[in-house]
This record gives sequence, C-alpha cells and structure tokens, in this order.
Amino acid sequence: MSLTYILAFSIGIQISAAIMAFRLIGITGRRMAWIFISMALALMAVRRVIPLYHLLSGNIPISPDPLNEFIGLILSLLMVVGIALIGPIFIERKSADESLKESEEKMRLLTETAADPIVMIDDEGAIAYWNPAAERVFGYEAREVMGKSLHLLLAPERYHDAYLEGFARYRETGCGPAIGKTLEMGGVRKDGTEIPVEVSFATMLLKEKRHAIGIIRDISERKKLEEERVKIEEQLRQAQKMEAVGQLAGGIAHDFNNILTAIIGFSTLMKMKLADDDPLHMEIDQILASSDRAANLTRSML
Repeated sequence: MSLTYILAFSIGIQISAAIMAFRLIGITGRRMAWIFISMALALMAVRRVIPLYHLLSGNIPISPDPLNEFIGLILSLLMVVGIALIGPIFIERKSADESLKESEEKMRLLTETAADPIVMIDDEGAIAYWNPAAERVFGYEAREVMGKSLHLLLAPERYHDAYLEGFARYRETGCGPAIGKTLEMGGVRKDGTEIPVEVSFATMLLKEKRHAIGIIRDISERKKLEEERVKIEEQLRQAQKMEAVGQLAGGIAHDFNNILTAIIGFSTLMKMKLADDDPLHMEIDQILASSDRAANLTRSML
C-alpha cells in the first residue's frame, strides 16, 4: 500500500472517529472529555493532511516514514473500532438512565398524589420517605420525621415493647407481623390524638440493605360508620322487639276484652233479675266496677 493511500485512509478514519466522538457528547453527558477526544482526533487528521498535500503536489520537504504512518493507520482503525464499540454502551446506559428517571418520576407522582400515607423505613427502622398524605394524616412535615423511628413516633406507647421485639425479629429474618399482611392498630397524630389505622408493609433491598415500604390508611371514618351501623342495627332489633311485644299485647287485650264483655254482660243480666233489696247488688256492682276498670286498661293497651 502506498504512502498516499495510508495517509488518506488515516485522515478519513481519524475524521470519522472525531465525528463519532463529537456525537457522543450529547449522549454521555461527559462533554469536556469527548470534546478533548474529538479535538485530538481532528488534530491528528490535520497533522496528516499536510504531508498528504505535499505528496500530491510533489513538493516533499520531509518524506514521512511509511512504517510510522502505517502504524498510525492501525491506531486510527483501533480508535474507530473502540469508539464504535463504546458508543452503544453509553447509548444503552443513557436509555437505561432515562427509563430509570421516568420510572422514578412516575413513582414520585404516584406516592405524592396517593390518598393514603406511604412511608419507607430503613434497616434501622428510621423513616426514609414520607409522602404528602402522611403529612396530612399525622400532622408531621417530612423534615420533622426523617431519620426518626416510625413506630416509636406514630404508635401508641402500649405497642412500643411489642414493636421493638417484632422489629428485632424482622432485622434477623426479614419477617414481621405487618410484612405482607394488613393489620389494624392505633396511630398517634402530632397533637397526641389517637386514630385507628390499617397498616401493610412490604420489604425490598436498596443498596444491599433491607428496607420496608408501607401503606397506612386512616380508618376513622370507616370505624365511625361501622359504629353507626351497629347502633342502627341495635335500634332496629329493639324496634322489632317492641313491635312483637305490641302485637302480643294487642292480641291479649282483644282476647281479654272479649272475656270482660261476657263478664259485664252476664253480671248486668244477673243484676236485672235480682230484687231491688237483694244484698247481692253490692257484690255485682263491685264486679261491674272492676270489669269497667279492666276494660279501660285493655283500651289503653290497644
């Protein structure tokens, strides 16, 4: 291969490598590094343009060494191959970074717009994430709770011993009473008021450390509705009992009224048959008076 072809190939390859390196500036984000690499490759190409020009014009003040230029051509080829191989790696990495950022943004939007508190605790049990819903429900801003123990901060004091025991088991085994389950317990707001909550946690590994992410739901309204439902059901049962008693009392009153009608009727007939001076008049009057009081009672019952 003649020296002219070697120089021409070297220039073409180095310019191609410079262009490829320059294109990687926007992909990798390492702007200064790739600018310097592309400038170095461009200068190497310019350095060979001068002897190529002299060869083509026939004015050769210093004849280039063919062996050195051939080695330069090989190096240029290696540079192009290296840049061509490393470029897709950076492209894939950038694509992966963009996908990761997109996923993180989606996760951020989901957690920040969630209606329920979402929290994350690290392997020490300290709060590592606190979404806006948690701020609304518990009254603590994120800056107030980050790094503090979740359960010792939010759980009533009567649960603290059980929590410490359960968390120690969780650190050893990755299992706990709230992991993968939904539990009802009490939670404490910043102002000290206690509210019923539902808690569910799942574990994950971040930087080779076990973390737990949990969803906490304020069920105060649900509990209130349940209490009202129980109260209404109890009132309904009482009303049904009273209705049954009323029906029974009405039936008894009707039957008793029929009996009283017979007593009053026969007593009146008996009184009509007695002589005016018969001493039984007094007893029959007592029967009629008592029967009249009983009739008034049955009317009241009805």
